[in-house]
Amino acid sequence: MNPTPLTHVDFNFGSSPNSPEDLGSSTLHSTARPRDTFTGPSSSPPHPTGSPSPGHSMSMPVAPILSPLVVDTIARDFGLEPKQLQLLRTFVGFGSLGPGLSLPDLATRLFMLAATLGEAAERRRVERAKEDERRDYRAIWRDLQIRLEETFCFTRQQKANIRGIVQEVIYDGNRTKFLTMHIDVLAVLEKRQAVLSLENIFGVPGRERSLSQITKRQCSSVRNAWRADLINSIDPKTFVTLADFVYASALKYKGGTVEELPQIYTVHAVLLRRFVFENPTLKAAPAEEEAPDSDIEYDEAEETRPRKKPKKTPAKKAGKIAKGENFWGRVDEWFKNEVAERGSSLTGPKWKSYVDQLILDDQSKFKGLAPGSAVVMLENRQPLESSSSSLFDLPVQAQSGLGGYGYYFVGGAIQEHAFIQIRGVTGRGA
Repeated sequence: MNPTPLTHVDFNFGSSPNSPEDLGSSTLHSTARPRDTFTGPSSSPPHPTGSPSPGHSMSMPVAPILSPLVVDTIARDFGLEPKQLQLLRTFVGFGSLGPGLSLPDLATRLFMLAATLGEAAERRRVERAKEDERRDYRAIWRDLQIRLEETFCFTRQQKANIRGIVQEVIYDGNRTKFLTMHIDVLAVLEKRQAVLSLENIFGVPGRERSLSQITKRQCSSVRNAWRADLINSIDPKTFVTLADFVYASALKYKGGTVEELPQIYTVHAVLLRRFVFENPTLKAAPAEEEAPDSDIEYDEAEETRPRKKPKKTPAKKAGKIAKGENFWGRVDEWFKNEVAERGSSLTGPKWKSYVDQLILDDQSKFKGLAPGSAVVMLENRQPLESSSSSLFDLPVQAQSGLGGYGYYFVGGAIQEHAFIQIRGVTGRGA
């Protein structure tokens, strides 16, 4: 009679305290019965339950098929991580259970598992090395960005694009505020940053501050140029008719085709020309600040060449002109009062008769009017040949290059581009 053998298996699946440096000295703690442990026949009577029979030999812990030293050596050769070493030990323990695997079979399976785990460990090591390298590159790149911010400058194309937007904004027919126009310019630049090649500006606080500064300088420069054009256009020595002035200024500031313009541009121009006429003392006032000389394009050399110091004269007082006391400050105040009285639409009914009278005075080169005199409305007007009874349809002098017709822009809403041709005007006014 063969007694039932005792079996006890106790594997330690806990984390290994070993570090990669002492993998070779690691051991596997396991207990397993020998595969062929049994007791011979005995003539002694069975012992009570729980008492070992003298003829039985107790199952003793024995080493697994592969020694821990072999497992540790394989793990070290494949460069396994501590968790992977523990996985190999557990694998050998399971392979030694019961009848167990043969030594060649278990060794082969262990080698294949170690090779697979070794590839995974190597990939992780390479990825960690790349991540460390990328982290170093990011730190170096960020350091270069910070250092390059001190040497950042706008390209010639960017400066030209900024100035172009400034000119479009100042020439807007509905503009009644000029000192704060840089706010509107910055809004347009941000909205059209892709078209204007300014993507590398927005989102970087330092560059946005630089953009704000250059925009303010450009606005100052364009305001000074627009102011000079308005003054020269009504000067007796350089007088330009209203139609010619609208055409020339549209080419200069608006750009693109100007064959058809809404009437708001003519209304805006005649209002500004009249303001200059009514404020002759402001014509001699100095410009608000020094600005680049170029009217159309900001010169790249302006950033590099030293600025000339203004000559000091005994008659010139030191200090900056107070805000609101310069030319454009007075323009803003004038528009504020007129808009409060007549409405925000410059082509509205409350503006109509007033603008008609301004056009009459402008067409006569302000004949009979002293500089600085206010508008005097005429009660008896000459009837117009046009079917319209409004002086908004008043014929003006022919624009240069437009043949034997005088063009004056009319139409209903500001958005309309309708205009009429008035025959009989073949040349410039006397």
